[in-house]
Amino acid sequence: AGSVLTTTTCPSSPSTVAMAPYQPWHASIATTAGAKDIHVAIATGVFSNARSINDAGVAVGEFDTGLRTAATSAYRLGVPITHAVIWDTVSGKATDVGTTGMLSTLRAVNTSGVFIGTNVGPATSGGSATFTKGGPVVGTVANPTLVDVNALLDTASRGAGWSVFAVTALNDAGQILAQAYDGAQVSNIVV
Repeated sequence: AGSVLTTTTCPSSPSTVAMAPYQPWHASIATTAGAKDIHVAIATGVFSNARSINDAGVAVGEFDTGLRTAATSAYRLGVPITHAVIWDTVSGKATDVGTTGMLSTLRAVNTSGVFIGTNVGPATSGGSATFTKGGPVVGTVANPTLVDVNALLDTASRGAGWSVFAVTALNDAGQILAQAYDGAQVSNIVV
């Protein structure tokens, strides 16, 4: 299906980076004919990132919705509000799976079409981004709904106070490598 690339158009000097608006870059895949821009299926915002692709040509990542939060000292143009996206690189179609009022990204997709990512917020256009809700998510390409990974923890883990705060990897067996906290320690776990 191809390898994930991100083509970038960047300013030439670091001082330009600090002062320039968000620069355009597009998620792309490598094909035998060269780089194929898959951002065009979205037709919004100035940038996108493809983070993973499976053998069926399904790529996942995030795209810029074109909306920004209010400016801050760290983000003078506001935080870009991104949404998680699934690209079918064979058909050329893209599916926005982000949640309105949240920032989201998908990090990995396996051969069965299971994906993992993050959905945090709230983040509103012209408003603030507080990141008090949401967290790591899982879903499937066939039913692209973002589900809280903590809902997958067994009763004993939830009862012991474990809470997943990050997902880092996914294998073809559907196991998710995650980082969790129980109020006293951080540990890597398999969900």
